[in-house]
Order: sequence, then C-alpha cells, then structure tokens
Amino acid sequence: MTEATAIRHKRGGLYFEDFVPGELTEHRYTRTVTQMDNMLFSNMTLNPQPLHIDRHFCEQETEWGQPLMNSLFTLGLLIAVLVLAIGVGSWLIVSSLNAELKLARQKTDFVGNVSHELKTPLTSIRMFSELLAEGRVTDQAKQRSYLNIITAEA
Repeated sequence: MTEATAIRHKRGGLYFEDFVPGELTEHRYTRTVTQMDNMLFSNMTLNPQPLHIDRHFCEQETEWGQPLMNSLFTLGLLIAVLVLAIGVGSWLIVSSLNAELKLARQKTDFVGNVSHELKTPLTSIRMFSELLAEGRVTDQAKQRSYLNIITAEA
C-alpha cells in the first residue's frame, strides 16, 4: 500500500501496517525542546495519559486546549534559576554584611583615635596642674614653663 492510498489515522498518521518497507516517509519537525522532553519523560515513566502527550485530545477534550507538560528540562531550568538566585542573594547579603562590619570597625577606630587625642593633652594638663597645685615645683621659671604648657595644651 503506498502513502497516497494508505488510510490515514484520524489524527493524520499512518498505522504500522500501512508503512511499506524501503519507502521514505518525510515528516516535519514540529516539537519544541520542551515538548520533546515532555514526550520523553512521559515515555520513561510509562505514562500514556493523553493529557500529557496527545495535542488533538487536549484541544478537543480539556479546558486548557493544550497538553500539560511534565518536563525534566523545565524542572532543571527552574532549579538552575533558583540556585542562581539563591547564590546571588547570598553573595549580596555577605557583601552587605562585610560593608557593615567595615563601617563598624571604622567607627570604633575613629572613636578610639578621638578619645586618645583628647586624653593625651588632658593627661598633661592634669599632671602639670597637680604639680603646681601641690606646690612641688618651687622654681619660678619651671612654674611659668608648666603654665605655658597647660595653656598650649588647652
């Protein structure tokens, strides 16, 4: 039986018995990667449900009008995007924390340096004023020198 006289299936295909050995039958490539993955996944899991593999059935019998995809490719792509998003989010959080820690260290260093710079002259002023107040320095030249130091440090 040749292709011209073969009785086609109602969905457009030929039955196995209608093929002629040695005859070349051409067909169009009409499936996308996702559709092909859906077909392979349905075949691997032995899932013959027309809801997943039969476009004509879905157009006529379901409310969606197209097959439902159960695709490892789509699942893998979704997982890859989620892992990427989690990785980028984690990197952003770590970068933000590092920036906050650096800022906190700078604030601590600044307060420590300012405190040191304020305490150093105050220590000198206190020391020289105590020496003068207790009368431990009797030389007038040294007293004037200490008073000049207190004035310079204040």
